[in-house]
Amino acid sequence: MTIEFKAKNPEMLSSEHLEIPYGHKMEKPYGGWEYNEWPWTGNGFTASRNAEVIPEWTLKKFIDLREGAKLHRVVDGKDEVIAIFDGKVFKLLQ
Repeated sequence: MTIEFKAKNPEMLSSEHLEIPYGHKMEKPYGGWEYNEWPWTGNGFTASRNAEVIPEWTLKKFIDLREGAKLHRVVDGKDEVIAIFDGKVFKLLQ
């Protein structure tokens, strides 16, 4: 899955604002995050059902999604928009 959106402040997407969300069980100086939802694992890589290794990143600061942001599903190279943000929630496309 990917999210396509327009950023009010594109500089917020630079590498200096990214971090790896390591869990509190990781040795210092990495640990910190207490909990997050699946597929978060706390080890810097997302959980996977098909043995695919996917690094995980998060932004240090909140980004406000604007109306019109798109949620994409990419399977076997096929990119499909499956939902559009209405300003409050993502609405699935029929």
